[in-house]
Amino acid sequence: NPDKGIQFLISRGFIPDTAIGVAHFLLQRKGLSRQMIGEFLGNSKRQFNRDVL
Repeated sequence: NPDKGIQFLISRGFIPDTAIGVAHFLLQRKGLSRQMIGEFLGNSKRQFNRDVL
């Protein structure tokens, strides 16, 4: 679940708890599944996901 993965990374301090910080991580990190990124960004139920987009 991409939402849980992002929340885990935020809770552990690996990425900032900001839309810009998550967007930067998704753009710069190599090896991430494009499908999982798409699922995360496509989850329009959460405002945070829309802000990252």
